[in-house]
Amino acid sequence: MGGFTIRRWDGCCRRILSYKHRVTRRVTAVQAVGAVASAFCGPWAAACYAGGTAINSHAHGATVKDSLTNGAVGGVSYWAFTPATGVGTPTPADFAIQAGIGVVAAENPQIGQALSLLYGSWGEPGDFAQNLVGNSLNYGASYAVGELAENYGMTLQQFNLLLALNSKLGLWAAGSTFNRDDGTVGGWASRQGGEIFGENSAIGWALFDLSDTILNAQGLIDAVSLDAIANWNGSPLTGHSLGAARVNNLYTSGYVSGATLQSLPAFAYPAAGARGSCGNLDPVCGGAVFSAVRVGMESRQSPSWWNIVENHRRESYQ
Repeated sequence: MGGFTIRRWDGCCRRILSYKHRVTRRVTAVQAVGAVASAFCGPWAAACYAGGTAINSHAHGATVKDSLTNGAVGGVSYWAFTPATGVGTPTPADFAIQAGIGVVAAENPQIGQALSLLYGSWGEPGDFAQNLVGNSLNYGASYAVGELAENYGMTLQQFNLLLALNSKLGLWAAGSTFNRDDGTVGGWASRQGGEIFGENSAIGWALFDLSDTILNAQGLIDAVSLDAIANWNGSPLTGHSLGAARVNNLYTSGYVSGATLQSLPAFAYPAAGARGSCGNLDPVCGGAVFSAVRVGMESRQSPSWWNIVENHRRESYQ
């Protein structure tokens, strides 16, 4: 699989900015509008998006069989990546935009990240620049995942759909890392309340947390984040490790009003307005080196000079 080279990295920022001025182009524009409009179908939103995708595909030359296939994949993707409801959703219009961006980004990272950048960067020019860094990292991850998917004969949308379905399975079987009592979202091996693993959900984390990591690296919403949307009031959340990436994506998408990020993984960049910290010897968040180039992130003293597990533990950030 080809790497995401420096030359490609340089080009991805230009592509995202270019799409900022070309978000009405052809099929992708219809997909974006369809994803947003489908949110107003209420409980039938996924079906609306499936029908619109099938019609759009056929109108652009796809066979009936391929059109129906595209519609089915699109409808399931819509269901997998968008919340059915949630007390944290500000308005129907905001919900529609947020849902549309998530669905489009899972299929077309260029236009998805461009829409996300537009939606989350009104305000100071510095906010735009900071969010552009995060969107570029998301695009880079999507590019790498797309190449991996191609090696297995799948499109990026199909691969992300499998990851999203596995994420939903993980939420059911191994539970969530979202804690409504204290407004926190945990990371790896911190699930509780699964239907299969129960109180021992931490032992069933590996496959599900890996899927969620790949989704969050692309800026996509996973099942734990959907659980937080459905059971939270939209006020600020605190996340640790993978949970910090989840909270960062929720904040970028407008589902929460603030974000405190503890040990935000190195694959992500804090959204404009987010605050947090990284242990100077915590390798997950990049230590003092990454803190120096991350806006809003403070470097804090790690408890050990040799025990990297201890340095990353959530208790070390309390």
